[in-house]
Amino acid sequence: METIFKNKAHTILLYYTSIDEVSDPKTLDVFLKKLPLELQLKNQRFKFLKDRQAHVLGRMLLHSGIKALKNIDCLNLVNYNEYGKPIISDLDIHFNISHSGEIVCCAFSIQSNIGVDVEQKKNIDYKDLLTSFNKEEQNIIVNSDDSFTNFYNYWVKREAIIKAGGKGFFSEYKDIKFFDNHVFLEGVKTYIEKIRIHHDYTGYLATDLPVDFMIVEYLNAEEIEKSFEK
Repeated sequence: METIFKNKAHTILLYYTSIDEVSDPKTLDVFLKKLPLELQLKNQRFKFLKDRQAHVLGRMLLHSGIKALKNIDCLNLVNYNEYGKPIISDLDIHFNISHSGEIVCCAFSIQSNIGVDVEQKKNIDYKDLLTSFNKEEQNIIVNSDDSFTNFYNYWVKREAIIKAGGKGFFSEYKDIKFFDNHVFLEGVKTYIEKIRIHHDYTGYLATDLPVDFMIVEYLNAEEIEKSFEK
């Protein structure tokens, strides 16, 4: 797969999975023990089982992707930037992890910063959250034929963009100006790409470069386990 990423086209690899893959406590325990001790201890501090499952699977997908691209065991190489975004300083690979509901995903790019966000669409009163958006976005959401869908589209786009930048918080960027497939944020052009994983979820990528190709693959527990084989 690394050969695909060596050409000039900007290719994204996106692995995703379901927390059902670790519904068996034995499988969860096997994966947990593959994490560095620091991450094992962090996992144990999560209050809810679903959060523990998502945390483990996010790191498993990260390992699977880096192994596919570089044939390197990377879990001991992960550190964090000053804003808390996970990075691997010694590799020319950008990655980002997201989870919501039953879905966990990890996106990779060799050429560009990357942010990914997926959100399970829930029957919520989104109007209570409209103040998180600027006036133009609020008008588009409220006056559209499908306000519910547009709310999630704008919300997830913003999260992906902010995660790609690796700093700041959602509420700090109300003045983002959206165009067809990109935005300008602090003078930097960021491209947006929709990802389709499941009809109950909204997903977007944000990158510094237009996306030419995207490889989207679901990994089950057996396939994740195989990534640890030499």
